[in-house]
Amino acid sequence: RVLDLMDIDFLRLAQADTDSMHKTLVWNLSQNVDRTTGSGAAGICPCLTPSMVPFVTNRGGPLVGVEALSLQGIPVEDLLLTRESEGQMSDLAGNAMTTTVVGACMLSALLLMKDELVKHGDTVKEGLAKEEAKRKSAAGKNLGNKAQQLSAGGAAGAQGAVGKVAGAEDLKEKNLVLCSVIDKTCKSFGDLRKQAIGASRMCVCEAQTGIAREIWKCADCGHTACGVCKGRPEHNYGTKPHSGERIVPAAFT
Repeated sequence: RVLDLMDIDFLRLAQADTDSMHKTLVWNLSQNVDRTTGSGAAGICPCLTPSMVPFVTNRGGPLVGVEALSLQGIPVEDLLLTRESEGQMSDLAGNAMTTTVVGACMLSALLLMKDELVKHGDTVKEGLAKEEAKRKSAAGKNLGNKAQQLSAGGAAGAQGAVGKVAGAEDLKEKNLVLCSVIDKTCKSFGDLRKQAIGASRMCVCEAQTGIAREIWKCADCGHTACGVCKGRPEHNYGTKPHSGERIVPAAFT
C-alpha cells in the first residue's frame, strides 16, 4: 500500500510537470490515497502527528526523530537525546506545538496589548501605593493610642511579653542556607561531583529507587549499560565492568 501511494503521488506531480525527486516535499505515507497527502508546496512541511510516516521526496527516505523535533522548533542541540528511540522522539514531535508559531502568536499579542499592559501596570502601582499609605496611617494611630495607655510598668510588661510570642525565634538573624538538606559527608565540591556521578543514570533499566549491580562502559563512545541490557545495541565493552562507587539517585539531594 505504501509503495502504491508513493507511485500515485509521484504521478500526480508528474501531470503538473513537477519531478518530486528534485523537490523537497514531505509525504505522509500513513494516509490513504483518496486523502490529501504531503505538503502543499515545496519546502513546506505538513502538520506532524505521532502516527504519521513522513517521507522526504528528494532524499528518498523518512524523517528521523531528531529531524521531526527540529521541524517543531525544539532546540535539539540543547537536549540530551541518548536513550530515546526513534518512535519516542517521533511521538514527542507529533504531540508538541510548533514553538516558532507559538512564539509568533505570543509576540503579536504582546505588541497589540502593550499599551493596555502599561496602563494596567500603572493602575496596580497606584492601588498598591494607596493601600500602603492607608496601612501606615492606621498603624501609626494604633501605636499612638497604645503608647498613651501604657504606664512605666505596662511598658516593661509589654517588653517581657515579646519573648512569649509564638514564632519569635524565626525573626532572629541567621546565615542563609541555600541547600534544604546539608549532607555532612559531603565536604567539598569534589565530593559533591563524585556523588553526582555515582547517582547518574547509566542504564535504561535504572530508576530513582534502584541501580544496576554491574555497569559496562564502551571504550569507543562511552555508552554505559548493565550486564542484562548491554547486548542491545552492540558496543566495545571490554572484559571488565566499569568500576566506580554507585549510590541510589533518591539518596542524592
